Amino acid sequence: MNERQFRAEAERLTRATRLVAACVTTAHITSLRDPGSFVIAARLGRGEPARLRGSANLGLRVDELWQRTNDERWDLRYRYSILRSDTQHEILSFHRHGSNRPHLHLGAGAGELFEPLYKAHVPTGPVALTEVVLMLVRDFGVEPLRADWETVLEAERRD
Repeated sequence: MNERQFRAEAERLTRATRLVAACVTTAHITSLRDPGSFVIAARLGRGEPARLRGSANLGLRVDELWQRTNDERWDLRYRYSILRSDTQHEILSFHRHGSNRPHLHLGAGAGELFEPLYKAHVPTGPVALTEVVLMLVRDFGVEPLRADWETVLEAERRD
């Protein structure tokens, strides 16, 4: 894969992240590319949670890392975190990293109910940013910023 092909692939992979995030935040997705190691990273804002509009006091943190595998596929690792925007306390965080299976971290409040939950890796299947944004809007009262947010999310769910 030459440099031009790599840049095009990076654009393709980060496009969906930018479109989906724009449904709920004006923070920009920054992408970093390292053609030498075939790594592409995407981060919402500068890594701090983006404040979300709506009745809840919520923020969203997005980190994605794509790495090219030996069989020429792209392996996605991610962290999608929902936090209280006033305290930065994590409420839910969906992770897939390294050799770990996709999992969910529950915020500190869960540890008050049952201490082992705070550090537990609750198993999940792969979680797409699209599903997290849909949950934020439908279940957590976050106001979408795009009038066509449902169309955008549905299109990205099909891809």
